[in-house]
Amino acid sequence: MRYVLRPFTGRRGAAVLMPFLLYGLCTAAGAYTVNHTRVDLDHPPGRLLDIGGYRLHIYCLGRGSPTVVLDSGIGGFSLEWLDIQTALSRHTRVCTYDRAGYGWSDRSPYPRTTRVIVQELHRLLSAAHETPPYVLAGHSFGGYNIRYFAGEFPREVAGLVLIDASHPRQFSRFPPPPPGTLLKPPPDTGTRIVRPEFPSAYPKAIRQLAFLLMVHRRSARIQLQEVEHFEESAREVLAQHERFPNLPVIVITRGRRVWPHNGYGDAMEQAWTDLQHNLLSLSQRSVQIVAMNSGHAIHLEQPQVVIAGILRDLRSARWDAARPNLVTGFMPDGGHRLAPAATGDGDKKPL
Repeated sequence: MRYVLRPFTGRRGAAVLMPFLLYGLCTAAGAYTVNHTRVDLDHPPGRLLDIGGYRLHIYCLGRGSPTVVLDSGIGGFSLEWLDIQTALSRHTRVCTYDRAGYGWSDRSPYPRTTRVIVQELHRLLSAAHETPPYVLAGHSFGGYNIRYFAGEFPREVAGLVLIDASHPRQFSRFPPPPPGTLLKPPPDTGTRIVRPEFPSAYPKAIRQLAFLLMVHRRSARIQLQEVEHFEESAREVLAQHERFPNLPVIVITRGRRVWPHNGYGDAMEQAWTDLQHNLLSLSQRSVQIVAMNSGHAIHLEQPQVVIAGILRDLRSARWDAARPNLVTGFMPDGGHRLAPAATGDGDKKPL
């Protein structure tokens, strides 16, 4: 979902253009059916669990191990994964959740950085009595969170799926924006989110419900706070990269251009392509899949590609569990790398 920003009028008001997409979902004033369960603004699917004075929402389906855990980009929450979660639940257990302040979850008293978000997710999974190992899948900013989780709790993670994921070095690799364009709202400018805009691929049956949840003032504040802490979260991920385990990693990258057809857009497209390729250096067991018909919201535009990627990672994790003393760079299903595991800039350190 893309959000339209508008300044307050007055001396400190300033127009801010945000050149990246924020995605999310919502619910409506009436009742809706989610997997045969009636839900509304006050009654979510799944459970609200206390993690230390505030509650987070988690919704799990299916049986099996490893458990797949899905994390959204900035502005996103659990409903956007509904179709993918339902499909994957035929193969294993799958959990979605709402980060603090989104969807049905309470606000958190702590800063909206990746380190804090990961600690909250870990406490939530424990409170829900979900047991590792986990295969973690994250879209956009969610890629920071699942990478940090894998470094912080390496014995609990069996695989990662990065879905057009943010790269922690993107702030130094992106070209400077055109004059008057800011990557995040400056402090105290009175910037506000006035309207979410859903991608055409967003499920129509739950779009109104998602809209109502996302236009809540609490959600708008949280989105801006995550944007404000975006660079700090990137530094947290970079500081931890030495601890990243040699896991099966699937990198799913958009194949459709999203930046304007001008010099700046060309440079942004090339930088994003290079950074996505660089994510393969995280592990000797990385595979890249390009979703040729998708923009940034691959999980909404080509959910079948995401489902296939997660199932591939799931098979690798199960193969590892059956052969705990054998580590290999090849996939157990006879597959092969779709792109070489190279950094793209000459070094061999994972970023």
